[in-house]
Amino acid sequence: MENLFELLSIIFLLLLLTGAMAIIIGIVKPQLVIRWGDIEKRNKKNVLKYYGIPLIVCFILLLTTYTSLENVKAVKVAKAEVVLAKKVASDKAIADKKVADKIIADKIVSDRIIKAKAVADKVKEDKVTADKLVADKAESDGRIANQQKTASTATSININKLGNIKGVLTWQYNSVIGTKADTNAFILLIPVNADNTKDNLLIVSRIDQQKQGENGIYTGRADGYGNYEIDDVPVGEYYLLQLSKCTTSDMTISNYAQQILSKLFSAKDWATLQINLKLNKFMLQSVEIKGNETIIESHDFGNTYF
Repeated sequence: MENLFELLSIIFLLLLLTGAMAIIIGIVKPQLVIRWGDIEKRNKKNVLKYYGIPLIVCFILLLTTYTSLENVKAVKVAKAEVVLAKKVASDKAIADKKVADKIIADKIVSDRIIKAKAVADKVKEDKVTADKLVADKAESDGRIANQQKTASTATSININKLGNIKGVLTWQYNSVIGTKADTNAFILLIPVNADNTKDNLLIVSRIDQQKQGENGIYTGRADGYGNYEIDDVPVGEYYLLQLSKCTTSDMTISNYAQQILSKLFSAKDWATLQINLKLNKFMLQSVEIKGNETIIESHDFGNTYF
């Protein structure tokens, strides 16, 4: 269609130029452009008549054809722009999809790596926990065996010979303030061969100082500086229980402590004592009170659990 309009424009332009030249020549010498009819009619008026009207028609046709040609070109350009816009949009959509697919693929890979690392960390943590449990059990069994051996060979309490025990109980407030006195921490000395049929409910329920030597048990409290001292204790083997007042525990009691203390108290007293031992940190160990001597047993309970 564009070629047709271009051809028509050229034809009409040539006709227009030819007509214009004929009029110009005819105005000068009409006989050169009007070569038919009577000689009297070969004049300037008839030149304008014969060539002027076709000239005007050719001019109008040329304008119409040229306008149509420009419209066809404009439509062609518009279609080309639409096609180009669609192609650009399609290319952008494809590029965006590739980017989105890459992001999704990278996220899947990242999630897999994170999950694999989490599984590996869990396996490692479980192994560390299992190893710690085994080590703790071995240590607990060893300590229990040693304590049982000590208890079986323990010398009987000699009330005629007396000794003393003292120490300092502390805890860690934080990394800035550091060590502080574990004020009002409770200390309990229990004979290794204590009679678990005796009534110690008042001691284990109140965790407080009672009459010294009642059922062979001696108690004490740490002062504002964390110092404690229990004097005039009969010579012999004892379990020393130091119970913190300022730190909390993880609500558990070690197997070692359970097996030792459960044999020193009745079932009812032990059930009551467990409540206090689960609330606060404590330290349990065997000590020997010697005549006319003061042994020193201090302990730092570290940071509070809660």
